[in-house]
Amino acid sequence: MRLAAFLAVVVSVSLLVGCGATGAKSHNTKDVKRAFANAGVPIRVIFDSDVALTAKQLEKHGVQVPVRARNHVKAALLGGWSGPTSSRTATVVLVFVLDSSKAVKEGFPADLNSFPQLKNEHVFAYFRKLNVVVLALSYGRTADPKNAKRVRNAIAAL
Repeated sequence: MRLAAFLAVVVSVSLLVGCGATGAKSHNTKDVKRAFANAGVPIRVIFDSDVALTAKQLEKHGVQVPVRARNHVKAALLGGWSGPTSSRTATVVLVFVLDSSKAVKEGFPADLNSFPQLKNEHVFAYFRKLNVVVLALSYGRTADPKNAKRVRNAIAAL
């Protein structure tokens, strides 16, 4: 009887942990990369650090982020697809892993109107969760529905 009760508790806890009920406070680069790879989004790590990079280090990697987020970026990932008929079309996915969810809220605004450089692009996903920011856009055309679904599946897995 005690063994059955013990196993019931272990199974219940395992199910809760597996469903994300652990109350995670942040994501690491490995988890983010895995979520995108599992969703079929080709993605690579531009840089990954244990500590947030300085503005000069970000520039060295060619990464631009809003001013308030500059000293909080720990990792950047880049993924996407080029267009099937022309190299002038592409779907691009940028992912930033910051040192805290507070840095995400302060550094990346809730709406895209604060990014004037994106006015002529087709942004189809902008996502902020915990310490991760995802920006997916298409150049030259609207996003391929299959690719957009893959990106949204990856976001849902975070």
